[in-house]
Parts: sequence; C-alpha cells; structure tokens
Amino acid sequence: MKRDAKASSSSDVPSATFTLVTATGSGGSGGAAAAATASVATASPKSTSLPQPFDTTIGSNFTTGSGCPKFFNFLSDAQFQQCYPFSLLLQTSHQFFEAQKSYVRTTIALDAGCNANFAKCNTYLSGLASKLLLKENCAADYAAQNPIVLQAYTGLITYQPMYQAGCLKDAKGSYCFASAITMTNSSLSDAYPYYLPLGTDMPVGVRPTCGSCLRNTMSIFQSAASNTTQPASRTYMTAAEQVNVACGPDYVRASIDFKASGAGGLRTNLSPWLAILVVFFAVLS
Repeated sequence: MKRDAKASSSSDVPSATFTLVTATGSGGSGGAAAAATASVATASPKSTSLPQPFDTTIGSNFTTGSGCPKFFNFLSDAQFQQCYPFSLLLQTSHQFFEAQKSYVRTTIALDAGCNANFAKCNTYLSGLASKLLLKENCAADYAAQNPIVLQAYTGLITYQPMYQAGCLKDAKGSYCFASAITMTNSSLSDAYPYYLPLGTDMPVGVRPTCGSCLRNTMSIFQSAASNTTQPASRTYMTAAEQVNVACGPDYVRASIDFKASGAGGLRTNLSPWLAILVVFFAVLS
C-alpha cells in the first residue's frame, strides 16, 4: 500500500494509536471483524473531520432487548469525544485506517487524543467498561461473544497502554506510531506491535525496526501485561521473544512482572514458562 511521503511535524504534536479492524476481547478470541457486521448503523458523534470509532459498523445484531444498543450512545457523549481513545479507533474506525495513509492526517488524529486529560479519561473509560458488563447493558452480548461488544470492551480497558504508546515520540519529536504506520514498508512490520494490547498476536516472522520507539513501546506493553485482565498478558511474551531474535538477546524484557492482588501490590519476576503457568492457574481460580 503506497503511503504519502512523511511531512515534518510541529515540535509539540502529541500522539496516538490506531490501525486495522480486529475483533478481540478479554472474553475470548473474538468473532468476525466489525467491518463484516451485516446490519450497519453508523455512530453519529459531533460533526468533525477527525476519524471516529465505529464510524461504519455498529449494527443491530444484538440479543433481545434494547439495553446494549442504548449503551452505545456513549459514543456521542461529550466526555467520550474529549477523551478520543486511540484504542477504539485502532479497532473500529475505517476513517482512521484511511488517515493512516498520510503522516500528516495520522499526526493530527494522534494530537487530538494525546491532548486529552489522561487521568480523567482513564477513570471515565474504565467506568464505562464496568457498566458495559452490567446485565441491563451488554452482559448478554458480551457472553455471546458479540464482536462489536468485545471490541468496545477491549478498547475501553486498554485505554491506558494505548494512550501511553501512542503518545510516544522519537528523538526528532515525531510520533512513533505515525512513523511506523506511514513508512514505505509494504509489510508495515513496525505497526504490528501496537496490536498487542488489544489481544492480537504479532505474526510469525515479523521483524520490527530496532530503535528507541520499539524498545519504549514494548516497555509500556510489558508493564500492561503484568495485569492479567489486560489482553497484553496473553500476547506480550511471544512478541518480545520475536523482537529479541531480530534486535539481540535482552533487547526487550521477555518476562512479565505479574501483580498480585491484595495489600502491598506484590510483584513477582517470572520466567516466560513460569509466567504462563501463573496465568493458567489464575484463570482456573
């Protein structure tokens, strides 16, 4: 796919993250991509030139009742629009996918998200995720693995790591993600790591460019992976091992510091295989 030539960015341009449509969620491997949903009902946020989440597909394929469709009215809420979460755009915005063909348009979108009040938005979006799982809202659709609901939930709970990674800049002040996604690299290998927090594995054989952007991005995702409720806890270690094959042993950490619940927030530095066992028994319990 041909990309526009990179343009210079202003020194204060923040950043964000987005890409292709994938349907994953903490409740399972996901279903069909949102773009494949049959009955389309577009979201209608305030008129803006910025890409919007769920801009082409919300659909009517919900379980009986109106609770879940009504819950998606949060898309037009002023506070949600101010937060402009990259995590949802990455999964569900066709407009953002098109914007990624241009470094300038990608940078403008990242700017909007990174200028949000992170602390306030993180609390707000975490609250929305909890509300989504309520019986009167989308609990039934979440249990039924409705791809739209899974995408929404995943995007809400992964706001923090996606914001942090999306707002990273390189030494020249350019957004790492904007540079990764608009490179004239047909494989777009530098963009694949940004899918990890959403529960999407890095394809076998992908070799991202070794540099500060990759190292710092993977460090953010390694931290997110320490929380077993985050999809990154299932995708990070394999990807880290792939990165180390390309960039050298220990280029990034290929282990996870799992956070134990309870007072003190105990942390245990685990080897990859032992970490897998911890996750397994955590799921059983």
